[in-house]
Amino acid sequence: MKYAKHLLLLLTAIVLLGSCQPRKPAPPAVEAAIPLGPGSTVAISPDGQHLLVVRALAETNEGWLIQTDGKASYKLFDFTSTYLFAAFSPDSKSLAWSTGKVWLADLETSQTKVLLGDDTDSTGAIAWQPDGSDLVVELSGKLVRSDRQGKVLNEITAAESVRGLSWVKLPNGSEQVLYNSFPAEAPPFVAAVSPAGGDSRKLAEGEVFSVGNGRLFYANPSSEGSLLVVDISGETGKKVLVEAGVTGLAPRPPAFDMVAYVLQSGETANDLWLIPATGGTATQLTKDKPVLGPLWSPDGKHLYYSVFNVEAAEEEEPFSVVKLPVP
Repeated sequence: MKYAKHLLLLLTAIVLLGSCQPRKPAPPAVEAAIPLGPGSTVAISPDGQHLLVVRALAETNEGWLIQTDGKASYKLFDFTSTYLFAAFSPDSKSLAWSTGKVWLADLETSQTKVLLGDDTDSTGAIAWQPDGSDLVVELSGKLVRSDRQGKVLNEITAAESVRGLSWVKLPNGSEQVLYNSFPAEAPPFVAAVSPAGGDSRKLAEGEVFSVGNGRLFYANPSSEGSLLVVDISGETGKKVLVEAGVTGLAPRPPAFDMVAYVLQSGETANDLWLIPATGGTATQLTKDKPVLGPLWSPDGKHLYYSVFNVEAAEEEEPFSVVKLPVP
């Protein structure tokens, strides 16, 4: 009997001791996603007010601007090409896009003009200079620098099949043009070159990339799909964040301390995850949905992405745009 009494006292002490221990905070709850309408995400304006999305129709495609608060949207252009590259100007007042020719729209006046290219040219990826004065564009197998009037200022470098382009200002104040090339006889790679032109410098082998705070985030979806980060100046700090299965990525501004990535989880499902840029435990944001095209709001508080409806009828737009608040 006395042992039972001692056992009861011991159990009581353990319970009280456990209740006094500091508890690990629970991970922040992800809020419910907010639907914004049909379309697939292409670009977000630097002021965070608009998204450019594509709506696919039977005979043509449409480029739409939708407000990120979901209150309004309007069609900006039609196109029939199989690709679209687009970029908002740093002041969010202009939009450049490439669909066979390079077009430029003044979003305040809705005036649109051909910036570069004609029926004999091929055009591709686009990026703006950080101060918004010039652009870099893929034009017939070369990266060229153009002003807002469409005057080619200089050739930057020859580049084969560029699918990603970024003009960045590094922490040391210098500017670099980063591009993603898919050569026919070699693995895809990311390289950097001066906007004034010259020899390009290969940074890494990869098929998709993004840049933030002088670091390169990249992945190679068609092979193992690992997600890596490295300093743009060289191999300093190279780290594997995710071993395999990554099909898309978006580092979180303004600190770029987290990376949202799309992880293939089945034949039709691609889930959205979040991981620290230094590595560590990942947080799953969506489950069992075909997700693609993640874009961050400039303040890093919302993720925008598209969801594919595998059961959509032939006449229906199969993609829808979603806004996800992220703590």
